[in-house]
Amino acid sequence: MDTTADEGYVLGEYRASIHNSAFCHQNRQPRQPVVKKNFNGNTYPRVKTLHNGDILLTAATYTSGDHYLARMSRISPNGNILWHKTFPFDEPDSWFGFAAELDDGSLVNAGNVIEYDSASNGNWARGILTKTDAQGNLLWRRKFYTQTDHNNEFFGMISTSDSGFLMYGYAYSDSNDLQAAWVVKVDSLGCLEPGCEGSVAAPEAEATAVALNIYPNPTTDRFTVESPEAPLLGLRLIDSNGRVLDDVQFFRQYPVREYRLSLAGQPPGVYVLSVRTDKGWVGRKVVKQ
Repeated sequence: MDTTADEGYVLGEYRASIHNSAFCHQNRQPRQPVVKKNFNGNTYPRVKTLHNGDILLTAATYTSGDHYLARMSRISPNGNILWHKTFPFDEPDSWFGFAAELDDGSLVNAGNVIEYDSASNGNWARGILTKTDAQGNLLWRRKFYTQTDHNNEFFGMISTSDSGFLMYGYAYSDSNDLQAAWVVKVDSLGCLEPGCEGSVAAPEAEATAVALNIYPNPTTDRFTVESPEAPLLGLRLIDSNGRVLDDVQFFRQYPVREYRLSLAGQPPGVYVLSVRTDKGWVGRKVVKQ
């Protein structure tokens, strides 16, 4: 639920519809909905009133194979759809929570993806923070990973006074059924630490920074990056057109030295993997057959 400029309220509900209601000014009693719209395919919607009065609906949309993809819809105050955007991330399931609108009209969403982890042989939720422009075109996405056998889910986020973002949700492990609150603070670029948006390392300089093991390489689908000398702080996988396929950040308090990435759905070719540790960025070429 969110408020509107005419002192009304906009509400979202499961499978998704929106209700735009206002108060009667005489007795402050709620009227019947001014607008009620159904949007097939959206599940668990969150709504936010934007600066110009438009409504942003963030949710997931059902796909074939019993999966969900993160989705955003921008809707006019009278319920007309301005645009829909679905985000076909590499993971089989993804969804958005609550969003924030920045002064320039860009949109930032906290959400989650499900990914497979080879070490625990299971599927786990990872938190994501996604920034788009006002039209929903993707600018960047960061993935936040703590421990191998934990689900880490963001329910929502807020903008902070230093132009950064604070995401909140919970983390839990199936092994002990314990659930803990999870709060993550990042800067305006979505970085846990300054430098996550730094220059991508060239593969030609791959021997200068830190030892890495990448296997199998060439690969037909998934591959593992292993850093025996220093814990991983970040990974970025890029295709030959410069498109970022994956961007993962790691917490220092949960040292990670091995991580598995996927090239599923990508064409054969040469990809660049940039790895960040305390020794800086290092680049490697990864070949998909």
